[in-house]
Amino acid sequence: MAKIEMYVWDDCAYCRRAKEVLVRNGINISDSSDYIEHDITRNPQARMALQNRMEADNPVTAPQVFVNNNYLGCCADLIDFEAAGTLAAKLMGIDEH
Repeated sequence: MAKIEMYVWDDCAYCRRAKEVLVRNGINISDSSDYIEHDITRNPQARMALQNRMEADNPVTAPQVFVNNNYLGCCADLIDFEAAGTLAAKLMGIDEH
């Protein structure tokens, strides 16, 4: 299984929806061996790590999802990949582009 990481804001509707998409596509968000969640609400280190990963000078939005340390996308991207039928493979790390 691929390593899934998601950066989230506390009480974020898009973050909740992204989690729902992950669960629908076989990700056990309760299993820390499959899924790691970084709450950037009150954690400046996690927020800075996300900015560094995104190579952004400006604040970034959440959620942001990474698979095997490769950027996958935001909530809208997950929904688009799911609709296209490509999300499951991307989450398994098969298609990391």
